[in-house]
Amino acid sequence: MINYPWIEQYSAFIDREHCFYYGVEPYGLFKTVKEASKDKERLKKMNANGREWIMKNLTFNRILEYVIKEMMSD
Repeated sequence: MINYPWIEQYSAFIDREHCFYYGVEPYGLFKTVKEASKDKERLKKMNANGREWIMKNLTFNRILEYVIKEMMSD
């Protein structure tokens, strides 16, 4: 469960593939938790997808590569 980002993110998760985003509107978190808890197999798959996403995009080396690439493009 992650509240919707309010800034641009590097390599952001995809809603309902890697995580569940929820809004700040009244009962936003409650509604999202209710939806997420309906399908345990989906949660297991999302957990695996999220881990794969992190290992592919958010390791120290991957972030370092991104920072160096951005510095070289200036």
